[in-house]
Amino acid sequence: MGSGVKLEILDILAQIISRFGRVFDMNFEDIEDALFVQFEKDRQALRKRATTALSFLMDVVDNERYDRVVKRILSACDANTHKVGYLRTYVLITSAICRASSPRFAHFLPQFVPKFIRFCEDNDDDELREACLQAFETFIFRCTKDMNSFLDDIVKATSAFLTHDPNYSYDDIDENSLENGSTMETDSADEEDDDADQDEYSDDDDMSWKVRRAAAKCIEAIVTYRTDRLVENYSTLGTLLISRFKEREDNVKHDIFQAYIALLKQTKMILPDSYTHHVIFADERVQFQAIINDTALTQHFTLEKFRNFVRDELSNEQREVFQVLEKQVAQLVRAIHRQLKQKNLKTREHCFILLTHLLKALPGALTGYFHLLLPGIQSTLTDRVSDSNMKIHTLHFVAMALNTHEPKTLQPHVPILLPLVTNSVQDSFYKVSAEALVVICSIIRVLRPLDGQGGDFDYSPYILSIYESICSKLKITDIDQEVKEKTITAMGLMIATFGDKLANKYTECLPLLLDRLRNEMTRQVTVKALALIVSGPLKVDLSLIISDVLPLLAEFLRKNQRTLRISSLNLLSLLVSRYSQGGLENAGLLRVVKEVPNLINEQDLQVAQLSLKLISDVITAYPDQISDSLSTLLAAVVKLTQSSLLQGKTLGAVLCLLISLVKSPLPNKPTFEQLLDQLSKAVYDQQQLHRQAYISIAKSVATVALAYKDIGKAKSLVNELKITLNNPQISDSVHLFAILTLGELGRIYSAVYDGKDMKPETLITNAFNANSEEIKTAASYALGSLAVGNLEKYLPYLLKEINEQPKRQYLLLHALKE
Repeated sequence: MGSGVKLEILDILAQIISRFGRVFDMNFEDIEDALFVQFEKDRQALRKRATTALSFLMDVVDNERYDRVVKRILSACDANTHKVGYLRTYVLITSAICRASSPRFAHFLPQFVPKFIRFCEDNDDDELREACLQAFETFIFRCTKDMNSFLDDIVKATSAFLTHDPNYSYDDIDENSLENGSTMETDSADEEDDDADQDEYSDDDDMSWKVRRAAAKCIEAIVTYRTDRLVENYSTLGTLLISRFKEREDNVKHDIFQAYIALLKQTKMILPDSYTHHVIFADERVQFQAIINDTALTQHFTLEKFRNFVRDELSNEQREVFQVLEKQVAQLVRAIHRQLKQKNLKTREHCFILLTHLLKALPGALTGYFHLLLPGIQSTLTDRVSDSNMKIHTLHFVAMALNTHEPKTLQPHVPILLPLVTNSVQDSFYKVSAEALVVICSIIRVLRPLDGQGGDFDYSPYILSIYESICSKLKITDIDQEVKEKTITAMGLMIATFGDKLANKYTECLPLLLDRLRNEMTRQVTVKALALIVSGPLKVDLSLIISDVLPLLAEFLRKNQRTLRISSLNLLSLLVSRYSQGGLENAGLLRVVKEVPNLINEQDLQVAQLSLKLISDVITAYPDQISDSLSTLLAAVVKLTQSSLLQGKTLGAVLCLLISLVKSPLPNKPTFEQLLDQLSKAVYDQQQLHRQAYISIAKSVATVALAYKDIGKAKSLVNELKITLNNPQISDSVHLFAILTLGELGRIYSAVYDGKDMKPETLITNAFNANSEEIKTAASYALGSLAVGNLEKYLPYLLKEINEQPKRQYLLLHALKE
């Protein structure tokens, strides 16, 4: 039978076993014998297909046959000690079985691992060593816990084989000193000689690079799946990996880079979730989400801040990891500095990827070393042969460095960086241009950080070039959507940061932003950019476009796009606060006010909250602009108070609106009595309301009483509530409202109960005798609220009742909890 036919048969057999091996009773013994015959064949393809079929077979056989096959493989390994080709086949078979059925295979690790280590030591065949190292990688990946006892031996073996290069002599380079960057510099003639030597070297029979590559991958597996050994891994494997960055084979070198990157990734993973709230990485998605967050856009998470964070948030063992990494930075930068001089583009790309992960794990780590990386950045961004991916990774690293270092440390490098970045903004490939715009944003924050960390650096020579770079891109309409959004973001940050220096450019840039606001594809990001400008400390004058912006924002409030609504409401609130002394009196604000009542409902409480806040600000700053819409607005607020979902910040926004309404000089605003009637009408009309609605209405009534600051009217309200409670003919729902309102008045306006005749605690305690459990619970809540407002008066009464009324202790304890 021909080999081709056998290959097809083995393929079919593997598929049958994998699909139906657990369903039908197959003749596994004959299949096993047939497969083992193929392992002795000379043709490698047959052995490989048979290995695949056996791995599927081992996944479906019973434990007894599984053990017998594994022992057969062990015997075959012992019998073929001097037949390297067969031995390599059985090592590969072992790896395949482990991948297919690791839980059952873990039991045999003590028999295989020492044997494979011995194969590596006793045989000079590089392909056998590669297979053994690949097997170790599989064992660590599939049987992590069971490999604990063998890790030290495997680390020792992989460390030795990572440097296994018998046919090449590496020049010794001093890696133990770093003084003012002098050791970083090498003679150009020596570099040319080294390159010439490498070009002359060629040995097609040299397979040692496969061993080194397998060792690097095995180290990556150790680092990835044994995070409890991070300190030890940095001390042994980390130093070893850095020393091997000089590897002559590019494929091996890239795997070595990946192994060290895995080490950095695991280091970052030990940081708590709160770490993400301290650091804003140079990730465009994060920057988009944070564009109206001043803190996220202006603060730099430096090395000093990170040290404080580590000291306060991490354990001693975790702190030790970062201490070891910090000590290793100098050696790491020195090694990368040499690699950035290489002509291989992929190597330089891996260098910047590694540096990016370094800054994610250790922000500010390159303080004092950044100038050594500048030549590599410069050559990468200016080299005509550099591909797009390489430029993107380089720019991503630069943005990361700008965001994670003190502005003062990077400001001296802006003259070199800025021309490189502005040229990249004009790159024909949209992803490079977009990434360069992210870097532009980072440079803007470094030049003039709004948190005052910039010192006395003179940024004026760079403002115009940055502005022109952004503006030229902003004028182009037929570009990628991502670039459009990044350009608008950058222009918003530029005006917010340097608006006082660009007053003569407003007639050019603000109309461009207005045009983008009118465009459906860019209006969302433009709203956020304008919000950033308005919220900035420079108080940029937007009078040139404000009359056109307000009608557009009013139109956006009618759109179904939720994020656009939220962004528009945020911008409107900022505008009202910014122009609180005047400047928005026009038809546009009236249109906005007319749209807001439609947004005040329980369908979207976040939108409702922002709408309520906006109206509160408008009532305070522009009361004359709200008169026409007041009745509609009040109706929406009253309806919202009847919702079972109203609580938390949205309820707080309702109360703030009521306070603003009462205090404002509105000519047609309702009186005290009219406002209370509107709020409580649903209660007295016997409408079916959720318990939370009664609490909301009670809080609203109490807030109105407090805002009016008329003690006489407030006491009249209390007397009405007392009469309601003492009237048994009134429904339980009205009693429930009265009790809750008495409690809320006691919480926020305790002065209404001053006087001998005012004894709300007695009224509320009497409600414990009611038949309704809801009224009893409400009375407990109200009594607790009463005590909160005046602890000296009502807390002793509450404690006394707890001691004297054992039958009411449950309710009284709930009041004490409140």
